[in-house]
Amino acid sequence: MNLTHFPSSEFSIETSNRPVADGDRHQILSKPGFGKYFTDHMVAIDWTLDKGWHAPRIIPYGPLILNPASLVLHITVKLFLRVSKLINTPMARSGPFEPNSMPHALRNLQSV
Repeated sequence: MNLTHFPSSEFSIETSNRPVADGDRHQILSKPGFGKYFTDHMVAIDWTLDKGWHAPRIIPYGPLILNPASLVLHITVKLFLRVSKLINTPMARSGPFEPNSMPHALRNLQSV
């Protein structure tokens, strides 16, 4: 895998028109919660077959746009089906769910 590194000078920056106020930011950082608060900005980098990774930029926080044929969606559904199959076995229902055993269990399941 070839990783591309971008110096900060290559990033274009589009600032948010709705930044969190400094007082609110201080309160949020004093007691953050996962999935509860979000940053004002996010990084976006394009990828194409002919150029690879290019056009790095910092943009206001917002929705992600994914092609419905994205491999990540296929893999997510496949993983969900495998986990569902795993937790619906008699052995899984008889005892506590152990997340540390998941990678091993998923490798051993038949392909969905």
